[in-house]
Amino acid sequence: MPKPLLWLRTAQIALDAGLLYAAWLLAYGLRVGFFFSTDFPFPPYAGAALLGTAATVLTWLSLGRYSLPLGSWWRRGWQVAVGLGAGVALVILLYYFQRQLFFSRLLLLMVLGGAGVLLALSEWALRWLVARARATGRYGHRTLVVGANRTTESLLRQISTDPHCLHRVIGVIDPYGVAQSVAGAPLLGKLNQLESAVSQHRVTSIVQTDGFEHTLSLIGLCQQHDLKYQFVPALRGVPDDNIRIRKLAYTPVISFVERTDGRRGWYRLVDWALRDVLGVD
Repeated sequence: MPKPLLWLRTAQIALDAGLLYAAWLLAYGLRVGFFFSTDFPFPPYAGAALLGTAATVLTWLSLGRYSLPLGSWWRRGWQVAVGLGAGVALVILLYYFQRQLFFSRLLLLMVLGGAGVLLALSEWALRWLVARARATGRYGHRTLVVGANRTTESLLRQISTDPHCLHRVIGVIDPYGVAQSVAGAPLLGKLNQLESAVSQHRVTSIVQTDGFEHTLSLIGLCQQHDLKYQFVPALRGVPDDNIRIRKLAYTPVISFVERTDGRRGWYRLVDWALRDVLGVD
């Protein structure tokens, strides 16, 4: 990840934590009053809210809320909801259950509502900044694609239509020199011109979609020039939707999973829960 994007993500974590803690304090002021109550003392509440905020942010980190790409609003929404639930539960345990008084459900609803609005604004600002960075081309990766097949065409279309994808495709290297055009991207020659293309176009990332027999050479080139290397599952003839990265006795493996096409409704929900939440294939 380029350094400006790393700083952006770090700033968003700090901003989210500050906004969430502010929501806790604001809810106290609106529900109890902007003064220190003897029945509902502020210092223990502020301490519990701070720990609840920390628990929420840690939950978001574990769920990948701050990773790129940004993902859909729906996915980001459930990540926010789970994190807020963890923080609220911790505050209830630390403050309400221990004191056994003034269990204000309204205060908790105010926290959730206020935090939801503030975090939505934070999310919108982040998406605007990432889209702006993509439009200016100042940040992100200058990407060279090795391969000139249907997978490359699909990848180029998805990159061009995703406003938050921080990869700018510089061109395509055709390992076999047979392609005439690939989704309108510049053809920069065959593999014997790869190194010159990397230097000439200041490439920072290589994505391989074809020419599996050249993989080790490409990895060596990326290590030599400090480039980011990625490859698509189709490079080994495996459909993208049918693979999962798992661990076998602490060793990373790529698992092939047979999926039945055309199913909708509850099947997709259960399949998502098993695959992405529980890690079960």
